[in-house]
Amino acid sequence: MNLQDLQSALRKRPFKPFRFYVSGGETFDVRHSELCVPGYTSIFLGFPSPEDEDSPVYARFTVIDLAHVIRMEPLDAAAKAGA
Repeated sequence: MNLQDLQSALRKRPFKPFRFYVSGGETFDVRHSELCVPGYTSIFLGFPSPEDEDSPVYARFTVIDLAHVIRMEPLDAAAKAGA
């Protein structure tokens, strides 16, 4: 995945949540564009508190190496596929 694809997905209006699939087999859901900050080689991804999943304020975060992102899929497509 490249930086331009990520930036394009984050700038779409209205924003459509998506899922990252990474090389280690993990997945990460991006439900708020405000909590996903792209860098040249990595992505800062914040996660809201489980008690307030609609909040654009993070309770915890991770950093993902951009080179390990295999693909992105819209969350509605991922849910239909059973992922």
